[in-house]
Amino acid sequence: MSHPRRLWVRFRRVGPERREAYLGAVREAGVAASGNGAHLWAFEVDGDEGQYVEFLEGPDDEELARVDGSTAASLAAAAGSPEAGVAEAAAEVWVGAQGLKCTEARIPAGPPDGAAD
Repeated sequence: MSHPRRLWVRFRRVGPERREAYLGAVREAGVAASGNGAHLWAFEVDGDEGQYVEFLEGPDDEELARVDGSTAASLAAAAGSPEAGVAEAAAEVWVGAQGLKCTEARIPAGPPDGAAD
C-alpha cells in the first residue's frame, strides 16, 4: 500500500495590480507540480475579489515545499521584487489561522460493515 497523500491549504490575498502575475505563477508552478506527482489549484473566493484558496496536493511535505517555493520564485520573478502586492508568507502559514496541512484519509473499498452485499 502506498503512503497517504498530503494536502496543504492556504488563503492568499492578491492585489488587482498583481492578479495577472499571480495567475501566471500558479500556472507555471502547477505545470511543474504535475511533472512530479503533485497538483496545485487556486480558487478565487466568491464575493471577495483577490482572495484565493490554494490547494497543494502531493506525495509528501518535501515535494509540496518544493512546489510552494516554485510558486514564490515565479511571483518574485514576475514582480522584479519579492512578491510585492501579494499577501502571503513562508511555509509556516500553511498551518494555523491562514491554512492547513492534512493527510489523506484512507477509505476502505467495499460495502460498509454490516451492509448486505
